[in-house]
Formats: sequence, structure tokens, C-alpha cells
Amino acid sequence: MNSPQVRRLVRSFGLFSVLISVVDKLFGTGYILRMDEQGLGPEEIATVLTLGSVMLAVVDFPAGNLADQWGRKRTAAAGAALVGVGLLMYGFSTGSLGFIAAMALWAAGMALISGAPAAWVVDRLESIGAGDRRTAVLSKAASISMVAGALAALLLGGPLLSYGPQPVLLTAAALAFVTALVLLLTGTDNRDPQGKLANIPAEVWTNARLVARDPAMRLVIYKSALVHVGFTSFLLSYQLFATEELGMPKSSIGVVLAGSIAAMALGIWLAAPLNRRWGLPVVSAVGLLTCIVGYLIMSLAPHWSLWAVGLICYEIGLGLDLIAFGSWLHDLVPAEKRTSWTSARSSIQTLVGIVGTLGAGGLISVFGFREVWLAATVITALALLPLLALRQRVAVLAETEESLS
Repeated sequence: MNSPQVRRLVRSFGLFSVLISVVDKLFGTGYILRMDEQGLGPEEIATVLTLGSVMLAVVDFPAGNLADQWGRKRTAAAGAALVGVGLLMYGFSTGSLGFIAAMALWAAGMALISGAPAAWVVDRLESIGAGDRRTAVLSKAASISMVAGALAALLLGGPLLSYGPQPVLLTAAALAFVTALVLLLTGTDNRDPQGKLANIPAEVWTNARLVARDPAMRLVIYKSALVHVGFTSFLLSYQLFATEELGMPKSSIGVVLAGSIAAMALGIWLAAPLNRRWGLPVVSAVGLLTCIVGYLIMSLAPHWSLWAVGLICYEIGLGLDLIAFGSWLHDLVPAEKRTSWTSARSSIQTLVGIVGTLGAGGLISVFGFREVWLAATVITALALLPLLALRQRVAVLAETEESLS
């Protein structure tokens, strides 16, 4: 089905995805440099980042509940505006307290955005009878937006950095406000069936209990947490490993980053055609297996060329799992609670990421990079167990429903 209505919906979602990716990559280009420029040391910068992660984890789940009640697109628009305010504050802050406040606003805004647009587009596709296009739409938007964000960081962020990090952050802020307007002015939103905003604290408590008691969601959270531990270990260390262990020049890190983004975008793009052949659970499992192969190659590689092969494998696998499992998740949660239940998963991922980053940093200092990556290989392999259990559970439930009908 490729009606004008579907095409308009895809264009709206694609435009938002590209804009928020550009904002995110520009922020990533300038925020560390801005704090360093203002005299913050490594410990102060680490404190700002940790507090931002805590804020993201704390706000993420309530924000998902708000989106289901108030409107997913409207909530994402409020989040984009809040990100813009945080980036403005980042651009003009000169001390730790200012940066902490700016990071808190940015994290709260990102929490409001998290999951809401994807849940919105899935709802809209299903409402017009195009639910089968879900994975293709999510995959295409994610791959294009990722490449667009990388190009923006390279072609826009690079030249702006010659004037300092402040222009980069202010440009990102302006684009965040544009993103908010795009969300408000395009397409229709979901609405609370009762036409009023429910008691959010009570809704959060109810959904937290429902998620905790749901066997499928517990398996989703176990799998997601294990994969994220491996990811945070990789994110913390791969640039240091490339320069310190493999002797690659620091000037080559930009090329490494571009190659990583391109490989992950390829994995994201491949998820849709592979889904048509194998189905989402199998594609997710293939993604995890590809990540495991990538980890092993990177851990054992004696030369940068073989390490690069492992890096590409890992990023492709990450992209496959990201889209396949993320799309499958929409089948596993109630439609009216899509954002709140998926936000519960991302909130726990963020908390695990904090612990994983701190733990990986300590282990690297004691054992080294390769040993920590081998541990991440084992942890990612363990994530296959809840994934396979979840697939089996869904298959059994489907057979039971079919026999009763």
C-alpha cells in the first residue's frame, strides 16, 4: 500500500527524524568542547554527563505515560522545544551549575521525545491500514536520518567549530525549535479516549506494575539491558583502543566515526528486506550474532585493518537488532500504552548504561580493553536467551489463540 496518505505520513516522520538527528549530532560535536572551553576539568564534565543520564532515566518513563495521554506528537514537540532551551543555555553557560541545568533541560526534552514519534507513526500507519509498512518506514527513516546527522556534523559542525563550540550549540538550538514547529504543524495526533489528561503519577504507578508483571515485557527488559551493557562498554572504549592500542593517529578518529555510522545505517536499512524473508525475531537474533562476531574480531585483532572489520560487523549487527527488535516491540505492547511501555524499557536501558559505563571504565583500567570486550561478548550472547524465550512465548500464544478461534 503506497497511497498519498502513506507518503505524506512517511515524509512527515522522515523530516522529523532527520531534524532531530542533526540536532543530536551537532550537540554531540560541541557540548564537551564548550565545557572544556569554559575551564571544566574531566571530573566536572563526567559529573555533568552522569547527572544528565540520571535525569534522562528518571523522566523517560513518566514522559512516555504523558505521551500516551496528552498526545505523542504534541509531547515530542514539547520535548524538542525543551531541548532547544537546554542547548541555548549550554551555549551561554560558563560554569558547572549552568551546564548541569542545561544538561537537565536537554535530558528532560530528549525523554519527552524518546519513543513518542515512532509510536505515533505506527499508530497512524495502522489506522490507515498500512501497518505492514511499519518496519520499512522505521528502517528507512532511521538510516536516512543517521546519515544526515553524520553529514551535518561533518559539513556544518566542522566549519562552525572554527568559530568555537558556541555557534554549533546555538545552531542546534535553532533547529530544535524548528523541529518543534514541524511536529505541531504536520499530521494528526493520538488523543486520550476520555478526552482528558489522566492523573500522570497514578498512571505511571499503574503502568510500572503492569510492565513488571507482564512476562513478555520482563523478557524484553532482560534482553535490552544485556545488549546495552555491551554497547556502553564499546562506546566508552573504542576510540581509546584505536589510538592507544592500535596506534592509529587521532586524526583518523573522524574516519572511524564516519565508517561506524555508515555500517550501522547499512544494518538499519537491511532490517526491512531481511524481515520480509525471515521475520523480526530472527533478524534481531542475526543482529546479535553479528555483534558477537564483531566483538570477537575486535578483541582478538592484531592489526587495525582486522579490527576495522570487527567494528563494521558490530555496527551492522547493532543496526539490525535496533530496528528489528524495536519494530517487533510494537507487536508486544498494548497500542494505547505504546509509548509508556517502550519508555519503561529505554529508562531501564539508560540506568543500566550508567552502571555499565562506570563498571567498564574500572575494568578497563584493571584488565585492559580486549578482556572487557570479551566479557561484553559473553554478555551479548546471554541476551540471546531472553530473545529466544520471548519468540517461543509469542509463538505459543499465537497457536493458542488460533486454536480457540
